[in-house]
Amino acid sequence: MMNQHRKSSGLNKLCCVMAVLLFCLPASAQNASDKNGDQRHNRDLQTILNSDPDSAEAMRLYIRWLQEPNEENLDLLKKNDLVEARAIWNGYHAFGLPNGLEAFLTSYDFGDKYLKILPALQNPKTTMTLEDAAEIWTKGYEVAGGSELAKGLRKLNADYRNELKSRLGFPAEYLLSNFKLSQLSSELRSTLVNVQREYASKVGKLLHIRSEELKNGAND
Repeated sequence: MMNQHRKSSGLNKLCCVMAVLLFCLPASAQNASDKNGDQRHNRDLQTILNSDPDSAEAMRLYIRWLQEPNEENLDLLKKNDLVEARAIWNGYHAFGLPNGLEAFLTSYDFGDKYLKILPALQNPKTTMTLEDAAEIWTKGYEVAGGSELAKGLRKLNADYRNELKSRLGFPAEYLLSNFKLSQLSSELRSTLVNVQREYASKVGKLLHIRSEELKNGAND
């Protein structure tokens, strides 16, 4: 039973990684991969999957680098499994990092966290609350400090919860911990996932802005 669970988990991870890689790849790179049919990529990705990469940890390292772009943080980021996975497909570019890293990591993080919440959405007896889901969703983005990036991420976290309450029809003062995912209708489950997807997109845009600032020589 344990082996079956691990195989299922690995398959879910594989599907998540492959979908994100293809989604984030430039069309020219996708065509080149299809044409060459390089099996080395599949083997390298499988090795990474076997290490059970933590998307929240990858995001933490990336955000730390964006806030404090020094050699130590850059070196730690480059060694991260998910950064290496992106580089397998896209090579190394500015700062020795693969292009589109913010889009790749936020997309992978969305898929990884969705897989954590999905069983609860499908289980009518789940005890997971909307607040539990929100904590899963914002993990890795609780950034301290006075940088514009840190302040932007904190605002997104607050806005996420407020938007979730509004879209699900709750008053602003409502506690998300009072509502279980099992109480959501099919329509509201879709609304929950849509709000989460929009949040991930906003995080990606914020990280992209900071990444471009670093490429252009800005450093707050």
